[in-house]
Amino acid sequence: SAIGGETIDKRNLVGMEDYLPFIPGVSMQDRGTGQNDVVVRGISVGDQGEGNPATGIYFGETPVTGLSNPTNFQGAGSADIKLVDIERVEVLKGPQGTLYGAGSMGGTVRIIPNKPNLSELGGKVAASFSQTGEEGGDNTMVQGVINLPLIEDQLAVRAVVYQFDNDGYIDNIANSYQSESALIAQRISEGGVAVDRKVGGQESTGYRLSALWQPIEQFSATLSYINQEVDQEGFTSININLPGDFQQTNMAIESNGRGEFQNNETDIINLILEYDFGWGTLFSSTSNTEFSAGSGFDGSLFFGEVTSTLAVRDKDILVQELRFVSALDGPIQVLLGYYYEDNEAHTVNAIDSRGLIFIPGAGRATFDGVNVVEQQSLFGELSYNLTEQFTATLGFRYFDYDQSKPLSLLNGAVRSNHGQAGNISDTNYKFNLSYKPNDDTLIYAQWAEGFRIG
Repeated sequence: SAIGGETIDKRNLVGMEDYLPFIPGVSMQDRGTGQNDVVVRGISVGDQGEGNPATGIYFGETPVTGLSNPTNFQGAGSADIKLVDIERVEVLKGPQGTLYGAGSMGGTVRIIPNKPNLSELGGKVAASFSQTGEEGGDNTMVQGVINLPLIEDQLAVRAVVYQFDNDGYIDNIANSYQSESALIAQRISEGGVAVDRKVGGQESTGYRLSALWQPIEQFSATLSYINQEVDQEGFTSININLPGDFQQTNMAIESNGRGEFQNNETDIINLILEYDFGWGTLFSSTSNTEFSAGSGFDGSLFFGEVTSTLAVRDKDILVQELRFVSALDGPIQVLLGYYYEDNEAHTVNAIDSRGLIFIPGAGRATFDGVNVVEQQSLFGELSYNLTEQFTATLGFRYFDYDQSKPLSLLNGAVRSNHGQAGNISDTNYKFNLSYKPNDDTLIYAQWAEGFRIG
């Protein structure tokens, strides 16, 4: 399934929650910034805290799968780069483990931004204002795009900037009561409830810069930089069994001077090199992604007592991909590629046990851990045109990854899983038979495998 840029603009599509739930065979859970779970054809890892996602997410040529806030300690969410100046969004259904690698068990979502235009000066400015009724408030959006050719037909730059500010609409009645449900129920009955209104508001700010250089017809180089910051006040989850109009009973997080929150920042640098030989194209994509996130939330649900949890996660990911795609005369076409990824994540969780009710032994527990994954893959596809309408495709991907935990501390002491390491290698396969009776119809049967990092 594909959504074009014109449809994105007309329908005012911004984030995953706007477009993914309306694609057949796709569903999504959105629990706030960085906490999303995309399910394609029912393939899911279950709860978001269970580990790495089962659906791959790409922005351009950069995988952003598994960039998530550390609210659930592991966090299966992926980066949600906003749809501003986007050429199209593609949703590939079914396992994509041959071409797109880890995380694409159920499918892959590709967000493809507009490239710089080498010959035309252009731009766009847009703004909007709305108001959420009942408990909500004002929502605003501003965005701007400019395309500037510096050397006609050879060099151009493109800049994008945006801000989305959506007010919250949830009343948190227990904002100043770090207590068990019995005390909350008493406060409700007395009518003297501290209310934190408009919880769940979110502000997303970002910009993209890209430059396209094409000195000769056969060669092009594209360098881009992406930055996006998301700040969410409180959480959007609600308690459906509360009396009256009350919606949420999460407590405040006092140690950081603010209530519950989520925030993250994504920085991506990507260099794409392409050379067209005429009988095939050689392609290289080099990406470096830095992701940082923080959250403060009511930990009582997880730990069974009055607790608050502060969590911080930093990720540094280097990805290099090389691939060759043929354009041969005759019925046979070939795709061959190599993929390398170095992914390091550092997570710190501080759990405070405290509240209005005294708990013996209350204090703070801190968890400090590093997880490192190094992955290499060889992949390829061979396509054969049986007739002008029938095409058969065979695909494979051999992958090998090492995973280790060089640092794992509990309250400053080395944990039992400190220094653990493991290696896994295997091969995924794919077979596709497609029939295209006309330009508007495609009928295909496919058998394919996918995988995710364990």
